[in-house]
Amino acid sequence: MILILVTFTVLLSLFNIFLFQSVSQNFVLGSATNQGTLTLRVVGGDNIAPAIDLTYPGNISYSSQKTELNYSVYDNNILDSCWYSLNSGTTNTSVTCGQNVTGISSSLGTNTWTVYANDTFGNENSSSATFFIESGGGGGGGDGGGGGGGGPELEPFSVNPRDTSLELTEKDSIAEEIKIVNIIDSAITLDFSLEGFDSTASLSSTSTTLLPGEVYSLFLISELLDPGVYTGKVLVSSGNIVKEVLVVLTVRSEKLLFDISLEISDEFRKISVGKNVSASISIYNLDELLEAGEINATYLIKDFSGNVLYEDSEILFVEDRTNYNYVYPTDFLSAGEYVIAVENIYQGGFAVSSVRVSIIDEDFNYLLWLAIAIAVILAAVVLWRSIYTYKKSEKYKK
Repeated sequence: MILILVTFTVLLSLFNIFLFQSVSQNFVLGSATNQGTLTLRVVGGDNIAPAIDLTYPGNISYSSQKTELNYSVYDNNILDSCWYSLNSGTTNTSVTCGQNVTGISSSLGTNTWTVYANDTFGNENSSSATFFIESGGGGGGGDGGGGGGGGPELEPFSVNPRDTSLELTEKDSIAEEIKIVNIIDSAITLDFSLEGFDSTASLSSTSTTLLPGEVYSLFLISELLDPGVYTGKVLVSSGNIVKEVLVVLTVRSEKLLFDISLEISDEFRKISVGKNVSASISIYNLDELLEAGEINATYLIKDFSGNVLYEDSEILFVEDRTNYNYVYPTDFLSAGEYVIAVENIYQGGFAVSSVRVSIIDEDFNYLLWLAIAIAVILAAVVLWRSIYTYKKSEKYKK
């Protein structure tokens, strides 16, 4: 926030002046008194840099020369200028903001391309990609998988975000955006599907084809959900590559008489198999006219296929505020991602709170270290035995 005060003494009398003018989403406020003092204030200011994303080429290896640079740019105010560099900033070339760059050329080996943008307030941002052009690569077709040369297999697309959690009321509708980018040097076909939501949500599309560097916006759509906790996955696949977007929707009644919060410390957000989760729960009476109320508290554990894996409930009598701990058992759960939740049902309303937890299987690590320890011991025994046998044979020869 920028605040500038300028005061002038002027010949004003018997009336007040009020001036309001919008200037590029900032405000000039003016006021004058009949004593003859005029004050101008510039309120606002922009300290947010443009959002810029270099979408092609990607940070991978290619078997052919790259001749174009694709990017997206957005600013909450007014963009001033954009430019790019093909040599880590040594040489810069101006470009119209939002216009992709064509007719350029990469070089063999490592390349770092950067695109920059600033706004009218001088806020600047940039986005870069470092990629490798393999020797012998021509300027023609793509490399199919984007790898080549016996390198590691590269994933053909990126997904953002990889998880999302939305808090809604029963009258809300959602259209949550998921961005998918083709990060290889050839076109790919993508398939989209949902798991866990039944008929409560849908996707804006079931498939699409993306050209190299192309960005696609997929939307998760849902309308007027009943109060509760909904979990599921958005599955994005190309061939045998499948990526998941984990989704949690918590839906409460529009008007709350009692609110609830569920908190889990970092110690319990990532736990080993068999370790229970201790949660701190608070229930608040939000209605000053309501002295007390009866609450039906339901405790849930759900997976991201929409299944309820644990459920328990109790009746609570809440006056002003109630704080307590609840232990969620997890000894029956395998390694994976889960949602811990509590729902409060009372006459005339529904409140809900949830937290995501990860359960990891540490048995593999124990077995790995045990195997390493046994191998070291056996190696030591073999070495000792070899030395002992050698020394014995030398002594016998003498």
